[in-house]
Amino acid sequence: MATLHVTGVAALVKSARSSYTPIQIKDAILRTTTKLSSLTGKVGTGDL
Repeated sequence: MATLHVTGVAALVKSARSSYTPIQIKDAILRTTTKLSSLTGKVGTGDL
């Protein structure tokens, strides 16, 4: 299920920053996540 959400976010980033490369899009997404301790052990990364 997360794949669909991440793909949507990547598309939004690309539409806002059309010059971004795939690596820049990935970095932008990873830089803006928030760690949620309540998700530790329940999901792959615990980021939102």
